[in-house]
Amino acid sequence: MRWAMGLLLVGLSATALGLWLPGLPGAEALVSLSLVAEGLVIAGRLPALSLIPAFALHGYVLSASVIGWESTPIAFYLLGLLVSQGSLLVLSLLGLRRFSQGLAVSQKQLLAGVMVGIGAAFTWTALVA
Repeated sequence: MRWAMGLLLVGLSATALGLWLPGLPGAEALVSLSLVAEGLVIAGRLPALSLIPAFALHGYVLSASVIGWESTPIAFYLLGLLVSQGSLLVLSLLGLRRFSQGLAVSQKQLLAGVMVGIGAAFTWTALVA
């Protein structure tokens, strides 16, 4: 839970960056690839700090839906994003902690492999489509 506020800040900062500098090429594919990174973190192949760029990518991509809006709707969008993403982050961290405590090491490795496979499939789809 000590990560929640920091990751939320990283994501929202990247959303603001996306409003200022839109159009990062391949951002959707990189977001899909971040699922691979999450699986590698679960498998113990990457340090947990490697998730910080993944959250930044997610935040950056969330800015694409508001390009061209007026300032007031953007402010309310960012406020809603703060509340919704903050709630989702806290609930998912609590749920994952409860779920992962009952898993054996082999089950965690299987979960990591599934996440890597799904992330790789989504990345391939984003690159090909």
